[in-house]
Amino acid sequence: MISADTAPIGIMGDHLAMKGKWMLSMRVSQMKMQGNVLMLPLTDRFSKLIPTIVLSVFYLVSFYLLSIALQMLPLSVFYSTWRGIGVLLVAVMSYAILAIF
Repeated sequence: MISADTAPIGIMGDHLAMKGKWMLSMRVSQMKMQGNVLMLPLTDRFSKLIPTIVLSVFYLVSFYLLSIALQMLPLSVFYSTWRGIGVLLVAVMSYAILAIF
């Protein structure tokens, strides 16, 4: 028998929401965008060693935090939020830092 406080399988699943879960997903997006916007142009097609190493560290930390965040949020919710925040941050950081537009 299914209790009334559980969600149907495939909708939300039974998981415990941990404090700060959205802050962690925001940090994942921020690390990825800092790598893309700030460090990727500095790597000069990965020919400069130091910016390439820093970019790699940004991506490794981003994926590590992603693995932690996926334990707290369903994949579909996290992915759609991550992509939306990512697009917004790339646009804002590109405009503010690189003056591309």
